[in-house]
Amino acid sequence: MDISQLVITKELTKTEKEYAGKQAHVELANKMKKRDAGTAPKLGDRVPYVIVAAAKGTPAFQKAEDPIYVLENNIPIDANYYLENQLSKPLVRIFEPILGEKTESVLLREYYVTLYILSSILYY
Repeated sequence: MDISQLVITKELTKTEKEYAGKQAHVELANKMKKRDAGTAPKLGDRVPYVIVAAAKGTPAFQKAEDPIYVLENNIPIDANYYLENQLSKPLVRIFEPILGEKTESVLLREYYVTLYILSSILYY
């Protein structure tokens, strides 16, 4: 799978202390600064990231990682995150007016089939 299709980008518009809560792009910028301050994103830059697999319950802001770093280090992507947050929730919003209360159960059935297929592609 082409990882570029999974990249999320957010602009660093404030300093870390000015953000109300933990943000994925801000946390990643800090990680990147520790690795190499010269190439780390700076205020005003867009920060590209992907969400990588981690222990269950790990917040998304801790799972954000530089796509190039992911490729170089063979880090697995969190397929479940993308299915739930980038695909399932928007689809529920689209189909709820049509399918009503059964929207989630219909989509969840398809979700688990898709999750199985994507997991086999991403992890093997």
